[in-house]
Amino acid sequence: MSAFRPSTPTGARAIAWAVAGYVAVGAVMLAPITSYRHLDTALFGGDTRLNAWALAWTNHAVLGRVPVFEANIFFPALNTLAYSEHLLGISLFALPVYALTRNAALSYNVVWLLSYLACALAMLCIVLSFPSAVRSSSISTVAPCRAK
Repeated sequence: MSAFRPSTPTGARAIAWAVAGYVAVGAVMLAPITSYRHLDTALFGGDTRLNAWALAWTNHAVLGRVPVFEANIFFPALNTLAYSEHLLGISLFALPVYALTRNAALSYNVVWLLSYLACALAMLCIVLSFPSAVRSSSISTVAPCRAK
């Protein structure tokens, strides 16, 4: 079994084409549920607002050097970020966008959109590492989900 080596020119070219293809397909498939013109203000109902707030607070705490878990959501209670998801791992990816813009909705939406690309690239690396699985994984990737 040969491992996929993206450091070769052919491997880098393949990854560049894959990224371009995934971005194009993702933009089309996510268009019905995403407002691309309003990424800086669009937050949908449910847990989206809570997650955007958690990302914004975590990034605010890191940039402002305040205690991370002393969130302002249930003031004066202590350690209130521990009551829900703290999203510390995801906030590392949102931190550059938040540091430049200080916009919680934009940083949340950018990370949300980039997560699709990251999953697709991870699947590409797995598929290219196991050449015998290319056909079945390609079919399962584009096949619609059916819950019965």
